[in-house]
Amino acid sequence: MKGEKQLLDKKNFNCGMSGFMKVLYITDEDDKFGAPKSMIEMIITLRENYGIYPIVVTSKINNINKICDKNNIENYVTFHRKFTYIKSKNKIINFIKYMIRYIRYKYGNFIAPILINRYIDLSKIDLIHTNISVIDVGSIISRKYNIRHVHHIREFGDKDFNLKSYRKNYIRFFNKTTDTFITISNAVKKYWINKGLDIKKTVVVYNGIYLDDISIRDKKAMDKLKIVISGSIQEGKGQLELVKAVSILPKEILSNIKLDIIGSGSEEYENKIIKLIDENGIKDNVKLLGYHDDLRSKLSDYDVGVVCSRSEGFGRVTVEYMASKLCVIVSNTGANSEIVEDGKDGLIYKYGDYKDLASKIEYIYRNMNLITEFGEKARKKILNAFTTEINSRNIYKVYTNEKL
Repeated sequence: MKGEKQLLDKKNFNCGMSGFMKVLYITDEDDKFGAPKSMIEMIITLRENYGIYPIVVTSKINNINKICDKNNIENYVTFHRKFTYIKSKNKIINFIKYMIRYIRYKYGNFIAPILINRYIDLSKIDLIHTNISVIDVGSIISRKYNIRHVHHIREFGDKDFNLKSYRKNYIRFFNKTTDTFITISNAVKKYWINKGLDIKKTVVVYNGIYLDDISIRDKKAMDKLKIVISGSIQEGKGQLELVKAVSILPKEILSNIKLDIIGSGSEEYENKIIKLIDENGIKDNVKLLGYHDDLRSKLSDYDVGVVCSRSEGFGRVTVEYMASKLCVIVSNTGANSEIVEDGKDGLIYKYGDYKDLASKIEYIYRNMNLITEFGEKARKKILNAFTTEINSRNIYKVYTNEKL
């Protein structure tokens, strides 16, 4: 089996903390974007501040395993799969993909508990923490071995990614097999409770971020207004909406605008963006830079950070922009309004209205002083509410059944 030899040959990890709480963390194949980054920062801070002994399992060998190895965190690959899929518009293609992925899902959830039980002494595990809503193997193991289970709900799921489920009545299954649901915003909590999640088991803990490697915006005189949008390239993230907004700016403003789109994802959606750039003759203004794993070190190069998501569960990148003292412009959806106060530490535009977004960009361009004013207030907010220390303290309270 791919990766199994590597797992069996792993070095011994430092298990000298056996007297502390042992937590099994379950995540999926994503190693680039918000959920895994938030998890790793959370785990390291919990270990440093509260003596948690973490064990991480991933669904395939990826960068998360490398980060764990680097930080001496015990980790394994167990090949579990998501219980969700994205429905295709073509019925035939959808059926074929459905069957292939369903078989992979069933096999993954058959083999994963066996591998987890082989690699890990589950009798020593105090708690299972599933890091993302679309993984159910944590629930399966929790029920089988009677281990307390915490499920982190970091996204809307069907709303933001148009996901469909292989598992019928998965909400009912989760309610039976989960002791506490952690949602990352009030918006996410409300959405999942409306779907049937047990409100008595559900709490809100905002994500936190490390600030050590966040670069602060350079206040030098600007020759161009430099804008960045970062995240996976997909329809739900709204990069196309931002390009449309830039394309209709007055010529005297457009000539002084630079927009960088950072991220990777759907080739089809990226081609739509490229086509729109070509059609509007704005190649000199808009660049697609691909994925960068060192985004934080680049943020000081920008003045404005934009989030155009259809339904952002939290907005990790929004918090990173604000911590870097960028002026943020965000859509009025999801948790954005929980983080940004319109007209005080950023601007909020009406999602789907690229003309409104363009007006916000123009407003900032004509009032450059607001970039520094908003940026200062934004960073102060992050320091008071969205650090990894605050996040880990609240997560630990969940682990120990303390009141938040």
